[in-house]
Amino acid sequence: MRPLDIKSYWRFFLDAMSILLLLICCSCINLRYPAASEPVLLHDDTSLVFGRVQVIEDDVDVTRDFCDPKVFLSSSDTLLSFTLLDLESRSIAMNVVAEDDGSFYWVLPAGSYRVIKILYRTDVDPCLAFTVEGGNKYIYIGNIVIRLGASAQELTDISIEDKYEYECTRVKNKFPRSPYVAEKSLLFTNYDK
Repeated sequence: MRPLDIKSYWRFFLDAMSILLLLICCSCINLRYPAASEPVLLHDDTSLVFGRVQVIEDDVDVTRDFCDPKVFLSSSDTLLSFTLLDLESRSIAMNVVAEDDGSFYWVLPAGSYRVIKILYRTDVDPCLAFTVEGGNKYIYIGNIVIRLGASAQELTDISIEDKYEYECTRVKNKFPRSPYVAEKSLLFTNYDK
């Protein structure tokens, strides 16, 4: 058994208390995840935000690993989740990517959002933001590509790919009865605007 490292213990304790305080002080974003079999019902103040995440570890695409139930149930460190911050209300939401190819679909109210954390074997602060202007529409925010080093703990790069036409075709196939046309509003780094 390893001796207790007091410095690590206090760092963990302070991180945990900070998160707990943030959760207590902030309300949660009203975030919904539509199922493929049901029509997406949007209101004047909500939109469907969609995109895809791709994780590359040491030049190997491991995106399917975090969605494979066998891998997910056997190893908690393969879970991929987002933490979103609504910049106006300062409320937060966490989302687990559920699609087997890394696709995500969020029904969000109009506002400005920041992706404050992506968790996959390591915490990543991607410094990414997006805006949902108006409501009652689909908004494509891009494909997030996360590149990790050989240890899977070392972030080497985060980039946004624009695959608008391809992803719009996929969303039409997923929600065939939807009357909405997708708009493009790509993620940007907090330093871009």
